[in-house]
Amino acid sequence: MAEAENEKQTTTGQGWPYRTELGRTTAGSPFLKIVPVQGDFGERQIAACIYEIAAELERRSDDLGVSWTICAEPSDSKITIELSRERQGRNAEDLINQVLTEMQIPS
Repeated sequence: MAEAENEKQTTTGQGWPYRTELGRTTAGSPFLKIVPVQGDFGERQIAACIYEIAAELERRSDDLGVSWTICAEPSDSKITIELSRERQGRNAEDLINQVLTEMQIPS
């Protein structure tokens, strides 16, 4: 899987202890990175946040009937959506933004 990122947007929410980065790998798959911005957050807290977001992305992907793969990567503090078709990128980004909005996580 490609690790480098091309485009990246960073946001920090008021009172939210993380900032999110939405970007794309060199292969064009969108990813969401969770980075602590305040306090001392351990790997387990970050992993819990990642798995919670990934679980919601999985549920929504199943509802949409798409064939991409959600890859939770807590050791890298990120979630990557590996696309099965190149043109699914915008739909995957829209899904990430929708889930973050509904979970009240700034994006």
